[in-house]
Amino acid sequence: MNPLHRATTFAMLSFLAALFAVPPGIARAGTLATLYTFPKGIIPQTGLVAGPGGALYGATNKTVYQLVQDAAGRWQQKTIFGTGAFTIVGSATALYAATNTDNSVYELAPPAKGKTAWTGSILHVFRGGKDGSQPLGLTLAPDGSLYGTTQLGGGASACGSNNGVPTGCGTFFRLVAVNGRWSEQLIHAFTGGVDGAAPVASPSIDTAGNVYLTTSAGGVPAKSSDFAPRDIANGCGLLVARENLKVNGREEEVLEEYNLCIQFVLKYYFYPESKPLLTVDAVEQDQTAPMMLPTTASLEQALIFTTTGGGDQSKFCLETSFDGCGTVAELIRTSSTTKPWDARFLHVFTGSDGFSPTGDLTPDGAGRIFGVAGSAVGNCPFQGCGEIFALVESAKGVWEFGIVYRFTTDVYPVPQLTLYKGKLLGTTSGYSIPGTIYEVTL
Repeated sequence: MNPLHRATTFAMLSFLAALFAVPPGIARAGTLATLYTFPKGIIPQTGLVAGPGGALYGATNKTVYQLVQDAAGRWQQKTIFGTGAFTIVGSATALYAATNTDNSVYELAPPAKGKTAWTGSILHVFRGGKDGSQPLGLTLAPDGSLYGTTQLGGGASACGSNNGVPTGCGTFFRLVAVNGRWSEQLIHAFTGGVDGAAPVASPSIDTAGNVYLTTSAGGVPAKSSDFAPRDIANGCGLLVARENLKVNGREEEVLEEYNLCIQFVLKYYFYPESKPLLTVDAVEQDQTAPMMLPTTASLEQALIFTTTGGGDQSKFCLETSFDGCGTVAELIRTSSTTKPWDARFLHVFTGSDGFSPTGDLTPDGAGRIFGVAGSAVGNCPFQGCGEIFALVESAKGVWEFGIVYRFTTDVYPVPQLTLYKGKLLGTTSGYSIPGTIYEVTL
């Protein structure tokens, strides 16, 4: 990607230079306010998305809820549906949710005129076997169809079995409505080999209709003589592209894979678990309100994603994250037919600045990209508390990293942030204390 082209939209660089002049771990670049605290036993599983009526919506392990700001600026939360979800996406007229507890994707419609109750309709129930199982990713396409991923299912035996029945290595699917009836189109069942395994993130769609997703495992395994990931035989993960390309003069849909077992001076990309961020349109898009449709970009631009492993392999990183503290990486589209993607690190986590970045990245329309990661600061169990970080690209194409906020109590930020009226909104899931909805003023 030409960094000068992308950098022309970065009008806030002088401000950001001051924002990121604070060394990680010394001071906070943002202030946090808690908007709502969930009752005990209700655990947020998603961040917030825009949906019907311009409101914000989120999901927990037991409910789907609406978040509305009144005229006085106060936030009001209310339950709209009594089933939880792992992933939700919204349009102007409906919400769509995927839940791995009952293996289904369903639609939520706002109350009809004169009514108060939302209506829930099951669009598809995954049966396992050659069908998928445990839907985790979901993206609403501009044509109204849904693209998604299941972590298991598909029929392959390479990813283990349960009572002698293969669990499968996951699937990539599409749900389409024809005359009001929804049906599933199985695009690909992963086999756990060079085609990947265990997709856990939502796909991305560009303006040409091409679909991109990551698998958290699979691909060509790392060489045994190199530093080995925790599951060397399972590979490091893949970028998978479903593209409309000309093959022998005809338009055909092609599945293309890009192996992520890549080494740069003993630093790897391991285990991508985020939705690929299509950068140019993403950073240029007006983000005064949350997006209702997936981020889009033209085919020749780049994809940015996080990996939970790889990167720095210091003693802390190996002991905490097993195989590295994780990275933010970029794949750049090339004109080469033998190497269609080029790769580079945007940031390599070292532990002191966080580790194991997870979930989707959020652009702000002014050049910054936000995400969440683990943090060794604070008194939290397991892998520490969490943090919100930001990246910004300079006119020379160098990405600068800064920590926006570090959590120091017994909570962890759910890996999905939303920019709303200049503030970052998100949710936390507590280890021993209730989850929250929060906002960060930058």
